Amino acid sequence: MSLVETSPSHRIALFSLNEPSDGLEFAPRLLDLGWKIVATQNVALRFAESGIQTEEVSRFLGIQESYPFPPTLHPKIELALTTITTTAIDLIFDITYPLDKGNDVGGHTLLALAAKGNRIVVSNQEDMDIVVKQLLHNENEIESELRQRLIVQAYEKISNHYQALGHQKDPSQA
Repeated sequence: MSLVETSPSHRIALFSLNEPSDGLEFAPRLLDLGWKIVATQNVALRFAESGIQTEEVSRFLGIQESYPFPPTLHPKIELALTTITTTAIDLIFDITYPLDKGNDVGGHTLLALAAKGNRIVVSNQEDMDIVVKQLLHNENEIESELRQRLIVQAYEKISNHYQALGHQKDPSQA
């Protein structure tokens, strides 16, 4: 069993969830392990209602400007997910919204960037439970095999999404 350490300087998790309550079980457990939680606006609001300490993405990135796209598509996110910086994001918990609600460009971009950066890429609750349990039992480390499985799974999810999008009657309307 090969373990991948998440150093203290990289204990930042980004939560981007179609249904904000999907993260309520996991955020407190990560906080107990010393992680910082960064979240999209909808998730940050839901976490605040539940007393879970989090930082909204725009604030984390230091973005004051308003853009016609979510802050998760800002170039600073790419830096945080693909490079080693003092504000590197090491774990992303991203459950995209279904295609019948539109084309979740931002969610799938986050998955791709996190996979490219060899981060912990989690796209469902079952895997998040496994990740948190490994972090708890292995002193904030996960098995490298799990990390690689999650990365492959993220690429498969992205591929399946865009294949399904291409088969719609009018893909431009998604």
